[in-house]
Amino acid sequence: MNLLKCLQTDGVTILKERQEEEKDLQKVYENGIPFLLDNEHEQIYFVKFADEMPEIRTSFGDFLCFGKMGFEKIYFVISQDGKVFKYDFCDDDTEQLVFANSSLWDFVRSYSRLMAGIFMYKAFQSDNDFPIQKAVEQIADFIQNLDPAALEQEENFWPHQLFVLEDGFAHLAHNAVSRKIGMPKHNYEK
Repeated sequence: MNLLKCLQTDGVTILKERQEEEKDLQKVYENGIPFLLDNEHEQIYFVKFADEMPEIRTSFGDFLCFGKMGFEKIYFVISQDGKVFKYDFCDDDTEQLVFANSSLWDFVRSYSRLMAGIFMYKAFQSDNDFPIQKAVEQIADFIQNLDPAALEQEENFWPHQLFVLEDGFAHLAHNAVSRKIGMPKHNYEK
């Protein structure tokens, strides 16, 4: 996924294409970006290193963009005060900035815990073998202890993701997908 091309195709104002490259390997890993893994099933993609983050301008202000979700106009951004949001402007006349976490590291840990729950779920043969409600509660407890603000509002990013895991994603995890079915391409790939 070429994040810069996606942003350009979606008409986002790009202030700076890249950040200054960090040469110190220890500092490269300090912000957590390299720990974020793409989730192709959910079409979630991240930059690999912090210097790949474009700086963008939205009606909500200036942000660093570090990821994309789905094939719509949905991006993960970091505000100037370090908070993480989902920036969503799928509808041409509506923009949303949905709070995710108080910091990038809180996002990395929350996302990693969610992915761990998804992989645990996939380890079981069927939906009946895995107590998904209990797993979702454990993930919610983890996020609540890490960053209480992330679950404060029902409209926040994580409550929705937990709902999708419990009621939306879970029933698809064990269904076989035909490899002949192609994924839709992003606009810039057409």
